[in-house]
Amino acid sequence: IPFVGTPVVCHGLQKATHLNGMIGDVRDIDVKEKEDGSEGFDVNIDRCVVHFEDKSLKPVNVKATNLRVLFDLPNADDA
Repeated sequence: IPFVGTPVVCHGLQKATHLNGMIGDVRDIDVKEKEDGSEGFDVNIDRCVVHFEDKSLKPVNVKATNLRVLFDLPNADDA
């Protein structure tokens, strides 16, 4: 699961194919209310709000399964 600030690239998008291969970063996590009342991030339902390097592209909500992490950011606890 990408965290806020994680650099990502979109892949496997069916409706917005022009975004496949585009690099951006996760700015927010959109967690939906689950029918069964469960909590937490579900990679098949919940979305990551991605802002792109190409500023002409609007931010979009993307399933985590359609994002690849470019590189992991160091954890603040590891510093």
